Amino acid sequence: AMPASSWRAVADDSSDIEVYFGCGCFWHVQHEFVMAEKKLLGRSDLQITSRAGYAGGSGMQDGKVCYHNAAQISDYGSLGHPEG
Repeated sequence: AMPASSWRAVADDSSDIEVYFGCGCFWHVQHEFVMAEKKLLGRSDLQITSRAGYAGGSGMQDGKVCYHNAAQISDYGSLGHPEG
């Protein structure tokens, strides 16, 4: 992977696009994207656009999709959501 310090970013609101990355266990990757938005694009906490979540699947249970847990409550695996 290319280190964030070697990225060059150009902020141009007229050319915003949505980009999706599949990263397996994604929580640490979201942190890196948030830090890049702050450092490279000069965004404040209120301007951050990085989001992490589950892809695909058959829906939610009680309005939730959760990581594996002992109670098996809204477990993403049982709902068909792979980690992207």
